[in-house]
Amino acid sequence: MHANVIYIALGNDVQWQRLLGVPGFESLADPSYETNSGRIADMAHLNVLLGEATRRFSTAELLETFRAATIPIGKVQGVKEVCADPAVAPKLLHSIDPVTGFEVTLAPPPVMTEFLREHDQMVSFPPRHGEHNAAVYGGSLGLSEAELEQLRAEGVI
Repeated sequence: MHANVIYIALGNDVQWQRLLGVPGFESLADPSYETNSGRIADMAHLNVLLGEATRRFSTAELLETFRAATIPIGKVQGVKEVCADPAVAPKLLHSIDPVTGFEVTLAPPPVMTEFLREHDQMVSFPPRHGEHNAAVYGGSLGLSEAELEQLRAEGVI
């Protein structure tokens, strides 16, 4: 028995008939499934039956067989597979925690900017809570260390 993570996109009655012609899927022939509305009406049970039928095959076998039968099918990719995809990998963003050295990979931005290209898609790591208080309140706003300490003591920062 195999664990397949696939998506079968049967969009019409012709594709359903093609599926029934695939060896190992003949048992799904049921008059109530002949139309899309019949399949939708019993979708939960039909998905169980499809799961039972697909378990007899490897993912590679299903992909090859269904594609040959012109039945829309695709392998559901995991996060690592998506990140390794040549269309995705060059667009991913990266960030490194300066404290721990831990590197995170982030989803591609909706628009690749010149800034991101110039910085090799490396973005700053999000600051920890209060990490920039001294620089902002002390440096930018000019508060003294005593004033900062008072704000900390009062729970303001």
